[in-house]
Amino acid sequence: MKSVRPPAPEHDAIRRVIAAIPRGSVSSYGEVADRAGLPRRARLVARVLRDAPDDLQLPWHRVLRADGRIALPPGSRGFREQARRLGAEGVPVRNGRVEFTRHGWERDLDRALWGPDGPAASVPTRAKTRSAARRSGSWRETQLRRASCSRCRALTTLGCICAHSRRAVAMGKSGFPLRSWWSVAASGVFALMFAMQAGAQGASHWPDGAFHDGFEGLAAGPASDAEAARFLAQATFGPTAADIVHLRVVGYEGWLATQFARPVSLQVPYMDWVRAASPDSVTDGVRLEAWSVHAAGTADPSRPGYPANAYDDQLRQRVAFALSEIFVVSNKNGTLAYQPWALASYHDMLARNAFGNVRTLLEDVTLHPAMGVYLSMIGNQKADPLRNIRPDENYAREAMQLFSVGLVQLGPDGTPTLVDGQRVPTYDQATVRGFAAVYTGWIWNNTGCGPTTYTCCTEDTYESCGSWTNADDRPIWQLSMQPVEAFHDTTSDKQLLVYPGVALPGGVLVHGGDARAEMAAALDNLFHHPNAGPFIATRLIQRLVTSNPSPSYVQRVAEVFADDGSDAHARGDLRAVVRAILLDPEARYGHWQRPDRFGKLREPLLKATHLWRALESRSQSGRIWNLSDRYPGIEDWYGQAPLRAPSVFNFFQPAYRPPGEVAGAGLVAPEFQILTDDAIVATPNDLFHQIFCYNPMNLQCWMRDPDHALLLQIEADAALAEVDPAALVDEYDLLFLSGQMSPFMREVLLQRLGEMTPGEYGSNLGRERVQHLLYLIISSPEYSIQK
Repeated sequence: MKSVRPPAPEHDAIRRVIAAIPRGSVSSYGEVADRAGLPRRARLVARVLRDAPDDLQLPWHRVLRADGRIALPPGSRGFREQARRLGAEGVPVRNGRVEFTRHGWERDLDRALWGPDGPAASVPTRAKTRSAARRSGSWRETQLRRASCSRCRALTTLGCICAHSRRAVAMGKSGFPLRSWWSVAASGVFALMFAMQAGAQGASHWPDGAFHDGFEGLAAGPASDAEAARFLAQATFGPTAADIVHLRVVGYEGWLATQFARPVSLQVPYMDWVRAASPDSVTDGVRLEAWSVHAAGTADPSRPGYPANAYDDQLRQRVAFALSEIFVVSNKNGTLAYQPWALASYHDMLARNAFGNVRTLLEDVTLHPAMGVYLSMIGNQKADPLRNIRPDENYAREAMQLFSVGLVQLGPDGTPTLVDGQRVPTYDQATVRGFAAVYTGWIWNNTGCGPTTYTCCTEDTYESCGSWTNADDRPIWQLSMQPVEAFHDTTSDKQLLVYPGVALPGGVLVHGGDARAEMAAALDNLFHHPNAGPFIATRLIQRLVTSNPSPSYVQRVAEVFADDGSDAHARGDLRAVVRAILLDPEARYGHWQRPDRFGKLREPLLKATHLWRALESRSQSGRIWNLSDRYPGIEDWYGQAPLRAPSVFNFFQPAYRPPGEVAGAGLVAPEFQILTDDAIVATPNDLFHQIFCYNPMNLQCWMRDPDHALLLQIEADAALAEVDPAALVDEYDLLFLSGQMSPFMREVLLQRLGEMTPGEYGSNLGRERVQHLLYLIISSPEYSIQK
């Protein structure tokens, strides 16, 4: 799985090519690799250059010389001016180059930036820095910013960056933020890593996408392994080395086409398989087990004979998980807590609809018995004043607020519409009552009912239907609800949503229709509301890519929601919407376009799945019991679990603003709502146990029988760690941080690995280095923020 340092002949071929390259004739490592006859080996070129002598310096590359000094080649007039200024501050300048020692560059630059006393104890924010600079006229604070080139890992400053980015000088003149709000918010995640975060303040990582003057690179696919890893971190439960290679070969469009065509992995068949062997063993833990198998992408033991990747529908499963956090049902319900089949069936419904149409999704969600129970629509009755019965308004309200249009009118870009400076509500109480009347007369499906199974739901049994005992009622939880017309309101007009172009005059559904017809009209009314596109677009972007998408990003996706671009001009095509979200220029390059606003806190559970996939985790039996059996209360460790949210508002709310700088900047950070004091400790603790207990080289761990544990495959990594820990850090930088690890973090990790010696760990040195490295990375603030 892991690569080792390439053989010498390849190094020699690259050196010969580099020596013959005319000045300014190449623009990327990939071009050098192609000239050397080594396609897609850009990382190899980078490794060769890292150890290259002065005579192999490229015009566009800053080389880390063999003597351990970073040489910054002369560039623009801005560079020469800075070189002069840095020289005046005591930083060595020779032959037009600014030089820092490998381990002293931070000290030297601090001296240049802050004077002989070093940086201030409290690093000012970007706004404060600019404000102070305007008052003082100080060039230090306005014109110099520390940053890191993701290709050569060398220090950059304004104007003297290596010519990897044609926009570099312009970016530098605008000033890099000394401390992005994400870094500030994440710095408290794990106290052990605080020093790493402090040292990395101000680091900004410019990906290979910086080569593109526009976004023409999207058509060709990822330009580097790092770009591929970033894409997979957004589109799957975590990148693998094999997936990165595959994506580089087939490109974005090819990968998406493959994923769209993959068969859907389902939880109900998995539970049927478990039940066939042990009828009494199927609990909600088995449902979590099925989810874990599909999230990890391991071979499904319920489908023997299929290749491991035959059902590796990572994109579908990832989108289904996102939908489960929008269209929420939960086992935190007196009935659903004991109905794992209902929740498994609901998740399967979301997975089937992940690439379908939002209109179909709305109907399937509305009529699923799990939703019917959760938001009390099942058994809902028309008004009967004599019996003091009124239609239940629970689902009517949440279907608008949380599932389709939201609380306020939105513009095409998802920003609130203002009238006289005030936001405009999307609906009022009359609208809630109208939809509540529509959602009357629905009950469990009768398919499979009878004297030997469970009571059929009819007009006579409507009010008692569902009170079954000692019956195999699994089928009713997997079938859409059916109407009982006697309990549906057919006599009153129903006020629904009003908006420009609404099909119903005045938004009023005239009385007289049957339950199915009125349900269809009500769902059409939701689906065609102008809010639906930007609302769904924002929610899915937040779950997959970034917490604070720009209005233009939202509008581009909403336009695809309104018209998928096909000959049919379909509205609500989720396949087209997901593609638009993942291939939007902001998704691919937002981390350097909008570095102080782009990104999201990784959900704790997705940290676990990322670890499983990056280390190609497997269990000896094919089943995964480390979640369902070892930790029945998984929420205590991660603050979340699939379909176990504490309320219909999910584990966190999309508009949550943690107090402090995030709220002050007008940004949201939903996942921080579950980053409690307990979770800050509990999640790393559980990951610690998985890293140090669940691996084939340490099967005697006290936590779990290895036959059903999730085993991290680290043998190859352990061998590499023993002989070349720097290469392993690079591999994990790619797999876990998408190549965005700061130089300071890398230095800290290498220092720690170097301190681990054979004398202390003996034959276990490689394994211990891998385990320590994994734990430090996955607990770090830099990893905690997905950029």
